[in-house]
Amino acid sequence: MTSELQSFIRFVTNERGLSRNTLQSYERDLLQFVSYLELQGISSWKDAGKIHLAGYLAQLKTLGRATATLS
Repeated sequence: MTSELQSFIRFVTNERGLSRNTLQSYERDLLQFVSYLELQGISSWKDAGKIHLAGYLAQLKTLGRATATLS
């Protein structure tokens, strides 16, 4: 999954012109989501569904993450 993540980061870097801080935040957040998926036994983005995203967001909320972070 990390090669897909790197491809996405390259895409938004080239196409969207996002700031370095924003790109670093995207990458950090996505790496954390990938780690969550791996703990759930998911090894491919194609196998992840809405239920996995909802579970991840619920976990972040339980950990006390800010609403802006969840958004």
